[in-house]
Amino acid sequence: MRGYLLLLIIGFCNADDFSSLRFRAPNQTSTANGHGPQLAVDGDLSTCSQTSGPGEWYIPLKGVAVINDVQIEVSSGSLGRLIHQAQVYAGEVFCGEIIYKAGTTSFSISCDGIPAGIIRIRQQFSALSICEFKLSGRRVLGYAGLLHNIAPGHNTWMSSVAHGGEAARSNDGNTNSLWSQASCSHSQYNYNNTWQVNLMFEYSIDRVVVHHRRDSGTGKYINGMEVHVGEMMCGKIHYIPNVFVYSVKCPPGHRASSVKLVQNHDYMMQCEVQVLATEGSMEHVKEQVGPLLSVDFPTDQSTTNGVYRSALAVDGNTNPNLNAMTCSLTGANTGNWFRLRLMRPTKIQVIKIYKELRYGAYVNQAKVYVGDEFCGQVLHQNAQKVYSFSCGGAVGDTVWVYQDANYLSMCELEVYGQFSTDGEELLRLKGGFPTSGGNTDRFKVIDGGKSGRWSDRSCTNLNPAWFGVDYLESYLFKKVVVHTRMDTVDSTTDGAVITVNGEYCGTVEWKRGIYVYPVECENGGLYGNNVQIHGQGTTMNLCELEPLVTKSSYDAANTRIGENVALKKETEMTRTSGQYVSKLAVDGKRGGVLAHGFCAQTIYPGAFITNEWKVNLNGLYRVSQVHIYPRTDAYVNYLNKAKVYLDQQFCGEIIYWDRIPFYQISCGNMIGETVRIIGTEREMTLCEVEVYGKEADEDDVDPTEPDPSPTVGPTESPFVKATQESLRWERLVNVAPGHVTSQSEVYSYGYAANGNDNRTNGVWGHQSCIHTQVVHVTARPTVWWKVNLVFNYHIRKVVVHNRLDGSFHHINGVKVYAGEHECGEITYVPRQFTYVMDCGTDVYANSVKLVQDTPGLYLLVCEVEVMVPQRNVDLINSNIGDNLAQGKPTKQTTTQTAHATYGTYTSDLAVDGRTSGVLTDKTCAKTISNNYFSRWEVNLEGRVHVNVIKIFGVTGSSLLNKAKVYVGEVFCAQLFVQPKQHVWMVECGDAVGFSVSVVQDEGQLELCEVQVFGHYVMNGTLLTNVALQKNTQQSSTVSGGEAARAVDGHPNSVWARQTCTYTSNTANAYWMVNLLASYEIRTVVIHVSSNYNPALVAGAEVIAAGRWGSEVTCGQMMAEPGTFVYKIQCPPSTVASTVRVRHEKASLILCEVEVLATRESVNRVEDGLGWIISQGMNTEQSSVEGTALSENAVDGNYTQRHGSHGVQCAVTLHKTNSWWKVHFDEIKVVTRVVIYNRLDRYPERLNTANIYVGETFCGQVLYQKAQTVYTVDCDGIVGSEVVIRNDNGAIQLCEVEVRGHSVA
Repeated sequence: MRGYLLLLIIGFCNADDFSSLRFRAPNQTSTANGHGPQLAVDGDLSTCSQTSGPGEWYIPLKGVAVINDVQIEVSSGSLGRLIHQAQVYAGEVFCGEIIYKAGTTSFSISCDGIPAGIIRIRQQFSALSICEFKLSGRRVLGYAGLLHNIAPGHNTWMSSVAHGGEAARSNDGNTNSLWSQASCSHSQYNYNNTWQVNLMFEYSIDRVVVHHRRDSGTGKYINGMEVHVGEMMCGKIHYIPNVFVYSVKCPPGHRASSVKLVQNHDYMMQCEVQVLATEGSMEHVKEQVGPLLSVDFPTDQSTTNGVYRSALAVDGNTNPNLNAMTCSLTGANTGNWFRLRLMRPTKIQVIKIYKELRYGAYVNQAKVYVGDEFCGQVLHQNAQKVYSFSCGGAVGDTVWVYQDANYLSMCELEVYGQFSTDGEELLRLKGGFPTSGGNTDRFKVIDGGKSGRWSDRSCTNLNPAWFGVDYLESYLFKKVVVHTRMDTVDSTTDGAVITVNGEYCGTVEWKRGIYVYPVECENGGLYGNNVQIHGQGTTMNLCELEPLVTKSSYDAANTRIGENVALKKETEMTRTSGQYVSKLAVDGKRGGVLAHGFCAQTIYPGAFITNEWKVNLNGLYRVSQVHIYPRTDAYVNYLNKAKVYLDQQFCGEIIYWDRIPFYQISCGNMIGETVRIIGTEREMTLCEVEVYGKEADEDDVDPTEPDPSPTVGPTESPFVKATQESLRWERLVNVAPGHVTSQSEVYSYGYAANGNDNRTNGVWGHQSCIHTQVVHVTARPTVWWKVNLVFNYHIRKVVVHNRLDGSFHHINGVKVYAGEHECGEITYVPRQFTYVMDCGTDVYANSVKLVQDTPGLYLLVCEVEVMVPQRNVDLINSNIGDNLAQGKPTKQTTTQTAHATYGTYTSDLAVDGRTSGVLTDKTCAKTISNNYFSRWEVNLEGRVHVNVIKIFGVTGSSLLNKAKVYVGEVFCAQLFVQPKQHVWMVECGDAVGFSVSVVQDEGQLELCEVQVFGHYVMNGTLLTNVALQKNTQQSSTVSGGEAARAVDGHPNSVWARQTCTYTSNTANAYWMVNLLASYEIRTVVIHVSSNYNPALVAGAEVIAAGRWGSEVTCGQMMAEPGTFVYKIQCPPSTVASTVRVRHEKASLILCEVEVLATRESVNRVEDGLGWIISQGMNTEQSSVEGTALSENAVDGNYTQRHGSHGVQCAVTLHKTNSWWKVHFDEIKVVTRVVIYNRLDRYPERLNTANIYVGETFCGQVLYQKAQTVYTVDCDGIVGSEVVIRNDNGAIQLCEVEVRGHSVA
């Protein structure tokens, strides 16, 4: 076979002497005194050639000859001594060295039949003089066995280096063996010294020639040196005094791709190693390598220094001088790169880099890639002029050279291979994938940084010594490239094991001076998504991990991932910065330089504000991944900790990695139509957002059928149970915002409402986190936070957002409960800020609670998201009903007028559908400042069964604190403002009414929106407060706290407002209201004072009594901290005419008592009372004060202030025996007299006024300051007039309402 024989002679001449060989003209490297090279072959011993210094004399043959002997004649004079230590070469093969002896003029060197086409005589220590040259050998007519030194230009390595004696000196082509000539290698003093040259391909190696140092005393260090060719030791060198060149032969036909020298003692020193291979095997390798492909193909580089453009590196000129304009050169930067574009798929075998001789360090540690596949690294040595790398047939259309420091300069880049579609390209998976193991900066292992220097923040110390990365999809991993530290001797990766999904891939075998280790996975590669590397020690330094996958598996994964469905879709964002509008993030351009106009950017949001960008996908999609390309020219860390959502579903968070090309967030194939990116406290720049997925199928979004008759009680499920598979793709929504929260206690401004304020900003100073006191073993064994969801939801996940700026570890051990079900316990992970707790598929609850019971920790979280299926929410909402308040008629007691810009805060703004929570947005209703009472009301224009009332207040305002919510006259709930809370969800149970009102007894009202959810009904029990302004009494009165205050219609709980009763602290203290008729009583609502210890009400009984002495105990009040309103349910069918509140052991302080009776029973009473028979009838009075005529009391105007807006009351002069009377047009049955007292002046004058029907006494008014209306039951007395007498002074009546009917 061609190229595999050491020598193949096709034909030769019989002659074996000098005359039979044909020569070309001789030459020499220099000439002294006119003694040219031809004088050595002129046949005249008296004429000699001479060089002017160390150099070479050589003579080419015409053709090839097998060389036997070389004979040299020299001068007998002083010039003869110049031949000492001259070396004789047949071609590139060393034949021998001449040792001069005084008096000797003829020297013969045997070449042992080496085939050659040229003879060289080299002198490296002095000038060279030859008087006559003769050669014996045989002319060869055909040949294939010429030997060539293949060592130069190949990369070398040595186990250690001393005194600058780098490994490359041993194959630099310079056989000078004096140390002073800087051409010898030198190891440190060690055992097991090794020098190695990597030949990249297998050659048929005939021999290895080692040139040793010839300095005094160094010869012994070569003794015992082993010469290994591939796996075979071809021989061992035995030192011979004064012999400095040793040739070690290998068996014929031996093939290898490397040569290694091993010295097991002292130092290793050699000045040149020549590896002689047959020309036939070289031709075979040349065929494997392929032709030079790189010349004149397109190139570019990171920057260009002056005129040294990238194209100079592929101009075909290897001149190593920068000034010759044949070398490329970048600027002095980090992150330098050079790119060669071959324009088509290419199978690349070899890449060579020719360095600039003066600035050779400019290519030091540069890494060479074909596409994403690592080929090799330049390890600069001064003696090395060219660096060669085997790429093993890597397929790609681009060659990259990366240099992370100083400059990058190359005088030529040669790429050898074949333009071919054979073979499969390997790709590196780039992006911000989830990582595990090691420590907080483990992300540096896949950040793309290749410098290998600790100072560049490109490496990490893994403690514990392992690292893993989840690539989210399955790929075929062929190779994993491990980059180690290059700025120190670091062996911590030695023996590190690489696995793919737990299966063994390979092991790192560390070598001193080698920094990059490609590890081939066994068995042709491994399928999986998780790659891990495990070190053998406790810590491991790692700079980069590059797993490479086949293009086919990459394409298959991309098919599963889906297409970019965000491209050119509709976008929006908060607070745009200049021209960098939101749509630039989906324009298909990934450029990371802001000024190029490819990026969307928000402005700096300021404290307490977060930026948000979103894209509407225009339909429901099953989203697999979101790729986010950050800005690269500045402020590259401003996306750090941003969170990615699909609708309301948390996908993942961005953790900033230096140099990362893009962040890859998995959405786990969730269903949604809007992708949102929520930033933190910085401006947010998005240079491209790519959303990968597929359009959702009907089965994906309609996984289960609702129960045909669903209920939404505290325990019932609003769903038919669904299977795990049918729920797999269901869209989840967050139901926590807007619900009332509580916690065990508050530290600083870590209020409970911060936990569901819909702000995931975890910066403590932005006041969006909850914070309890610390857990203490005895004083405080647990701390907790809770959200009341009102309804029973199908809770699938609870997402907990940790603090972002410190105290991270306090989340460790937090238990998450949905109702009584424990969803899980959080384990703190460094640099993870969001934790998703899976509650399973069968959990239904109306609350979520977080509990911390680890001593020394406190509960500190910044948002809790409760995720439930959208269909579950829809079903509950359908039962709750629609918002019936929007656009309906409204009114309020007063209206606040703002300045010209903001207009007037009218009542209708609270039902305009806008919930901004910002007063200046002109979307809120507001009353004027009032110390006593404000009321807002919406008329629902029909009878409504109200389920839920949702109230939006003004963000940051406390004006809604303690406001009370009513449906009609039925109390629903009292609002308590926590700092940061401005939304309340109020459950109203079975309340039915025509209106909803919000009452504030402590000042102004601010309402940005009131939403009333319910259903219009034909029937339904209406309740009415029948206690209002009825007659009251109590066991005693303290500090003016008279009984009538509890029915004055002002449920203000502040004692100073003078609207609360107060009895003395005596046994059996009581308060009572006389309803004057029997009603069916459902509920008694008692408002107590917020100024007194709530424990005072504990044990108070509510008793309803009928007219004939029957009593029913409706219930007992149980004190609850922070509660000022108690709803006491009476037993069904309770009928009573009085309600009494009794306490056996404490004072009674009641601010309002509302007795709610059914409208049916009220109507029956009203029917029994008859109609108003007084209005418009003839009247008279004992005297008249001014224009306060008697008829003013029956004019139908119930205003209780005389002279107010022209209103008149009936007023007599202040005399004894004053009276007022109304005459009927016939005899009437009088059932009730209702008197509306004058309030603006002397209201007490009504005290002890007596009421008569004709001459029959009906009743007496007992004045109480808080009572404005007095009702006297006349029980059907018959008469033609009603008389009101006051024996002690004037009578003041603003309206008198006489109820009755005609005599049957």
